[in-house]
Amino acid sequence: MIREVGEHHLAEGDLLTLQHALRLLPVGRSTLYALIESGQLPHYRISSAGSRRGRVLIARRDLEAFVAGARQTATRAPGRVDVDAIRERVRRRRG
Repeated sequence: MIREVGEHHLAEGDLLTLQHALRLLPVGRSTLYALIESGQLPHYRISSAGSRRGRVLIARRDLEAFVAGARQTATRAPGRVDVDAIRERVRRRRG
């Protein structure tokens, strides 16, 4: 379903509820709210007249851009992990 909003068209799924965004991101509710309130994740707040609170919606493209911008690149090529050496270091540190 496509709805016309001014000159823009919204397809179903373009705006996500917080619950849907939480299913797509591996973060908790408080972290998602912090990202929104800090301005790191753009959002829309839809409320009725006189209401201080409202429904928060996130554009799918904004969520995808946020995830793409948060992507970390490896500083070195992945290599073989010596699990036994790691266990030995942890055991030494514990005493």
